[in-house]
Amino acid sequence: MLKGLPSTYNRDLQEDKLALFDSIETVQISLEGIREMIEGWIWIPERAEVSLKNGFATATDLADFLVNEKKIPFRTAHELVGTLVGVCVKQKKTLFDLPESDRVSISKYFVGKEYEDAVSLSLSADKKISYGGTSKKRQEEQLKIALDSLKEAERLFL
Repeated sequence: MLKGLPSTYNRDLQEDKLALFDSIETVQISLEGIREMIEGWIWIPERAEVSLKNGFATATDLADFLVNEKKIPFRTAHELVGTLVGVCVKQKKTLFDLPESDRVSISKYFVGKEYEDAVSLSLSADKKISYGGTSKKRQEEQLKIALDSLKEAERLFL
């Protein structure tokens, strides 16, 4: 816009305000639309769970389990999990419903409660404890931050 501030009256300093006011109005309209959209959401947890189970969302968690718990090098863990996912795709199965006999033929670690915990959707989410992660504690923190931000925005703009 301008480099430096002129020492005399300059009309250019008024022309930048129009863009600012237009931007503020656009943000207000957008926030109102987002608020109305969120209020209309219908949450169906069962549908979300089915969608997640039909994919391979926890394949990385399974590789992490092999590395952290079974002390397998990541390259090997990645190869084992990749083979498992490949078998699942060929048989049109998921990590949850592939027969144990097929899993154990790939790795002796792909059986029992440890395997089930490693691919569990709920346990997977709770393992992500870093800032911004998906654990319940981190979700509550992020919701509090979001609500505080919304309250502050409301206070400033309304």
